[in-house]
Amino acid sequence: QLCFAQVLPQYHVALDDIPGICPNQNLTSDVSACLSSNCTIPNQLLAERFAKDTCGAISRNRSREVRVVTWTFFAFAVVFVAARFVARPQRFKGSGYGTDDWTILACMALLVPFCAVIQAMTDNGLGADNYTLSANEITTMLEEFYVFEILYTCLIMLTKVSILQLYLRIWTEGAVSKWFRRTCWIAIIIHLCTLLAFALSFVWQCGPVSYSWTQWDGLHSGHCIGRAGHIYALGAVNIAYDVFVFMLPLHNFLKLNISWRRKTGVCLIFMAGLVVTICSIIRLQYLVKIGHSSNPTWEYYWSVIWSAIECNLSVMCTCMAAMAGLLQRLYACLTG
Repeated sequence: QLCFAQVLPQYHVALDDIPGICPNQNLTSDVSACLSSNCTIPNQLLAERFAKDTCGAISRNRSREVRVVTWTFFAFAVVFVAARFVARPQRFKGSGYGTDDWTILACMALLVPFCAVIQAMTDNGLGADNYTLSANEITTMLEEFYVFEILYTCLIMLTKVSILQLYLRIWTEGAVSKWFRRTCWIAIIIHLCTLLAFALSFVWQCGPVSYSWTQWDGLHSGHCIGRAGHIYALGAVNIAYDVFVFMLPLHNFLKLNISWRRKTGVCLIFMAGLVVTICSIIRLQYLVKIGHSSNPTWEYYWSVIWSAIECNLSVMCTCMAAMAGLLQRLYACLTG
């Protein structure tokens, strides 16, 4: 009321003069500036909600889109992983289970809570403007986003570890140079160390830890590392690792004693993983607001949705080689 009492007389309008207040962008801008100077952030949001409701503004909400995309891709990931495990038993002429299969099973164990956390974030306002939410909903959503970041880090690294383990199964000792296998082992260790380093840095990104999800309201004290830079660093490292992992075996593929048609098919299966890299690159442009957004429930929407696509696609890509073998055996069985 204080801000309206200060600003409205300057524009010669009364508090009940809705047609004179709502279309006036300069007036609403001055009221917002006054609120920012004199009110807490939760009270600013209450005032914004009152103003939007009074003026009949349409609230934005994309929560449903996040849920649909996340669970659709998750359903495909489940199908791909199930097909992978069906293809592996030796009684079905598979190669048997290996460490790469157990690693991807661990990824699925992480993917379930990852998608569940996204669902919980949408239940608490992800995809909606923050003025439509309560302070408790915003805080809860940001706490869930904190968990989301850690799970994302684990998933993107472990899927690449699974692929490197698959390379070690395909190219056994004696069938390929020692350099290639040593490179795979070194890469696995580097990926696991990177996972541990970034996961721990996300856990301790703020002090106290709870400041990660309470700093938005301006009512709590604490400090954080440069969160946007931190997330950009992970994104850049992830993209570099993607390119390395998917380019690493190309030389060995070209040396395989199979037809060029089959070589092309095998290369395409592994190169399909570069689609995941494209998702990572697209995701990067939406990370700029992380940590210092005035409307996180709305502005985190795109980064979350592209993260969901990337993680689910990563799991699917690790299963493509096993699925291709299963489809070949099914085709041979059906055609006699």
